[in-house]
Amino acid sequence: MHPPLALHKHPHCVEVINQFHKCHQDHPYGKFFGYCNQAKRDLDACLHEEYKIWYNKKVEKMKEKRGII
Repeated sequence: MHPPLALHKHPHCVEVINQFHKCHQDHPYGKFFGYCNQAKRDLDACLHEEYKIWYNKKVEKMKEKRGII
């Protein structure tokens, strides 16, 4: 399962999100039988990388706030 795929919320994954949506539009029944699995894996990987970027920024911000640097 993935979060809502609003393009403005996931700027690093816009291309992958568009590919995922295109696969679902082009293959409305194939998506149920695994046709879009690779697009889904690519989307999951991109969202995971985006999360790691967000998390590291958050950690750095908290370190600065606490004066740990």
